[in-house]
Amino acid sequence: LMTLACIGSLLGWQFTVAQVFKSSSDIGYFPRVFSRETKSGAPVAGMLILGGVQTLLALMTISPSLTKQFNSLVDLAVVTNLIPYVLSMAALIPMQRYINLTRGQVKFNTTIAIIGTVYSFYALYACGPEAMLMGALVTFAGWTFYGMCIKDENTVPSLKNNG
Repeated sequence: LMTLACIGSLLGWQFTVAQVFKSSSDIGYFPRVFSRETKSGAPVAGMLILGGVQTLLALMTISPSLTKQFNSLVDLAVVTNLIPYVLSMAALIPMQRYINLTRGQVKFNTTIAIIGTVYSFYALYACGPEAMLMGALVTFAGWTFYGMCIKDENTVPSLKNNG
């Protein structure tokens, strides 16, 4: 039963990640290869590329014990998936300054964000130093890849008239 749950979860994540890369590619954040679709609308090329990258990451965690490798991969997935949540919660406070919220709404939203951040930091800590290191390397590689691929003029600050 646990195996079926893991397979179902993995398939769901594969489609989610492929769709995120496809959407990002559609607006110019990633190479066009991630936008390619089959006749039925599935981003298969992107899924194959991402599957290859994930396989390389899995090989980096290889160990004689399948349980240890599984736990390493789960911890790495937790770390890499929590980073966007932490960044989103950190962005909430300055974002609230630009919209018209009551003091009570700001207080409530900020409290929830702080609770979520504390929980996320605990989950990151519980993953251990190896997962944190590997997660940091994967995240920094992703940010570097993003920086090399971005073409959106609205996202990259203009260097004109800054001299």
